[in-house]
Amino acid sequence: MEAEPVIAPEPAVEASKQEVEKAVPEEPVESAPKKSDEFAYLDAAGFSSERFKIEIKNLPKYYGINEMKKLLNVKLSLATNKIKIMRPGCPFLFVCFRDDAERQAAIKAIDGYTWKGKKLQALEAKPSPDPLVKRRNESTKPDGVVSVKKRRTLEESVTALAYLSYEDQLKQKQSEMHNVLKGFGDEVWKSCPTMRSYIEEMRKLNDGLPCKLEDIRGSPQVDGYRNKCEFSIGKDGQGEVRVGFRVGSYSNGFLEVESPDQLKHISEKMKSTVKLFEEFVQKSEYEVYSPETYKGYFRQLTVRTSNATGQVMVVIGIHPQELGEEKLSELRSSLVSWFTSEKAKEIGISS
Repeated sequence: MEAEPVIAPEPAVEASKQEVEKAVPEEPVESAPKKSDEFAYLDAAGFSSERFKIEIKNLPKYYGINEMKKLLNVKLSLATNKIKIMRPGCPFLFVCFRDDAERQAAIKAIDGYTWKGKKLQALEAKPSPDPLVKRRNESTKPDGVVSVKKRRTLEESVTALAYLSYEDQLKQKQSEMHNVLKGFGDEVWKSCPTMRSYIEEMRKLNDGLPCKLEDIRGSPQVDGYRNKCEFSIGKDGQGEVRVGFRVGSYSNGFLEVESPDQLKHISEKMKSTVKLFEEFVQKSEYEVYSPETYKGYFRQLTVRTSNATGQVMVVIGIHPQELGEEKLSELRSSLVSWFTSEKAKEIGISS
């Protein structure tokens, strides 16, 4: 008996994860084209924790995300929905909550609280603008002409070093690891005076590094080596339904999805599975999900392959929207039929 494809539960819809400032002209220009509302998602999404956000200031220089979660959720008994650290060592961060009551309780508990020798400050924060809409608005000139920036290819986005030979990729990664270890040694030297003599001795023996760095070992398989991938479902630049990868993250203003056909690290078996499901979505009466409008159904395809058995597992993520149980049951049945067809069996899809 064939196992049914899994329809994954819908993850909570979150607003944009990038905190940016909204530039507002001092005087409205009548001749300028009308720009889209960068905060329309707050109403379209139904719920967004961006509505109930606070900023925590005067943070200590050294702290981790787990330490912050423990402080807020355990020690202060708050119910955070999302914590957004801008960068390591940043003196401020943003925390989102489910409602205004939780936000006000957090401000009361955090403001003036001393943590790691620092007296924290907490205040309400404005929601972040939609990064996709913001990018479009910024690219539109006053005369209505859209300024198009050079767009990365899918290969550049997914496999950043694909333009190099495999040997050169190993050399670049070796160089990057050398720099990481060197920086680590510098940090230890500065923060642990008792370790300085040891660090200096190790540097003499290891080309300036605090320990020995061995050469990266190349893989015997350089193409088609990925055995698990999560593929986005959307539309390409021409509006055609595609299952593949985005050319960039939504937080950076990218929405288009392109086929993985030209990517070397994806196996042919996995590419065939993607094509098979893409055909199903293209024929379906249901639209692909749009993170911009929060409408649509098909969101994600996860493919797992086994080199040992040749079997393929697929997991399909959808947003059920307002579909009733009867419609969902029909969709499940159609997916089972599609993925138990002779074509699917030839690929090796078994669950």
